[in-house]
Amino acid sequence: MTVKGLYFDPKSVTAKIRYQEPYREIIKDLDGSLTGKGPNTWATPYWRHNVQPECEVNKAVYDGIICDSSVQVRRIVFDRYTPNIFTLMDLKVLQWDDNIVGPMNNDSMAKYLLDTNQYSIVPFRPKTSPANAWAIPIVTGHKYKIHWQNGLDFERMQVTLSPHWNPNDKDLYLIHNFTDVRAKFDFLTGNDNIKNLTLLSTNSTVRQTGANVVYNDTSVRQVHFILNGKNATRNPMVIVGKKCDGPCIGAVSAVAIDANQKLWSQPTSWKSGKVPLAGENVEVEPGQNLIYDLEESPIYNYVQINGRVTFKQDAPKLHFRCKYLFVRMGELLIGNATNPYLGQA
Repeated sequence: MTVKGLYFDPKSVTAKIRYQEPYREIIKDLDGSLTGKGPNTWATPYWRHNVQPECEVNKAVYDGIICDSSVQVRRIVFDRYTPNIFTLMDLKVLQWDDNIVGPMNNDSMAKYLLDTNQYSIVPFRPKTSPANAWAIPIVTGHKYKIHWQNGLDFERMQVTLSPHWNPNDKDLYLIHNFTDVRAKFDFLTGNDNIKNLTLLSTNSTVRQTGANVVYNDTSVRQVHFILNGKNATRNPMVIVGKKCDGPCIGAVSAVAIDANQKLWSQPTSWKSGKVPLAGENVEVEPGQNLIYDLEESPIYNYVQINGRVTFKQDAPKLHFRCKYLFVRMGELLIGNATNPYLGQA
């Protein structure tokens, strides 16, 4: 809403605003009569991510935050997501400006990420317009890290800007970590499939909603993108994360399982002549028939089973560890209905 020409009796009025749930209001003060900060200033409920240098927290008088005219407070909505596991999850928002995270070392970064007091926790809204969404007021001109609950990866997410965004608003810079493999992200709008690296290749004065860069390095794995009001045809925007740029995996031939079983722990069981090491990608090839016999395996990166792996039946404890396990054309057997595995698997 917009306000102007307000008068508050200083003798009787101590609190000028009182917000109510779901705390998404944005008030633009056209003449400064509400905030006392001059024309085109802002008031909004308290969210930790909006405690910016251009804003001040004043809960006693304003029940939240008031900001000066050098920034805008705008509304964004995330909705129409897949997979459905995101239903009822919280959205977490964390300040990520260069002056905050730039000086951090690994230890201070880890502490910052684990400090729950630094986050805004945005609840899932099942019954408001739009339904099944997360909607937040956010201060423009800054960077924010977003993720859902425990960092789960979306396959599809729509981002919608409120109709109040205009071409002169400052950019909003968002960063989202991803854990699973993402060879690419498509940023789809009414007229465009916005190419990767446009956030780096486009001049900051002309770049538009959806300008992005995807970092796939194992130690980074982030997608960065901006939102602004420069091009209304890019609102809403759909982000689609893809595991592969083209077909994910090639064909695998069906091969009969070798009757000769071999131990996982023996170098001669492997074509490479060595037992797989920590961090490696491992393929159990078609037809290969392995008895898994390691009490404690290293942590493999990616294991694809196209043959057969059977846990050693009389072993008291077997621990098999990897980041990704794909039983594709083969079998992973840990006992069976008539002969169950009785150890710790």
